[in-house]
Amino acid sequence: MAAIAVQDRRGGPTPAAVVAGVRASLATVDVEALSDHERVALVAELERLKGAAAACQARATDALRVSREAVTPQDVARSVGSEVALARHESPSTGDRFVGLSRALVREMPCLMAALTDGAVSERAAVEVVRETATLTREHRAEVDRRIADALPRLSARMAGGPPHASRPSSTRRRWSGGWRPRCGAGG
Repeated sequence: MAAIAVQDRRGGPTPAAVVAGVRASLATVDVEALSDHERVALVAELERLKGAAAACQARATDALRVSREAVTPQDVARSVGSEVALARHESPSTGDRFVGLSRALVREMPCLMAALTDGAVSERAAVEVVRETATLTREHRAEVDRRIADALPRLSARMAGGPPHASRPSSTRRRWSGGWRPRCGAGG
């Protein structure tokens, strides 16, 4: 594992060192000593932390992309995608997709980015919203972002996937159209 610089230019700890410290402190949490209520509260807060971490990754990735474009604009997405993939322990194609996701979140969807930063929405739900709006113009994507802002805290990844397409199973299309019926039970 590569060494991490522990001080930034101002003499304080680097953001990576601070995050590493938080990560290390999570390993010391004695979950056995907690009450069930405290365990559930911990799980909920860790979910919010995952969202905030995903938002921070997106901001850092987009800043890296912008920085590289200023120096060498040719093939920046590929090189940044490969580096991000390596850092995230993912495939290069997944890294390329994350660069695009980061750009959309940071540059085109401020409400979704704020909800992710606050931990109000999961990374998976944010990915689905960005994926479902990928074919829209920048203006239309911003309008969708504005319109769904109030619903974001209640948004699951499944809901963010949008209405069912013809390629999805008929049971999914029925649920979305309100025509879902239980298979068994009273009156069925």
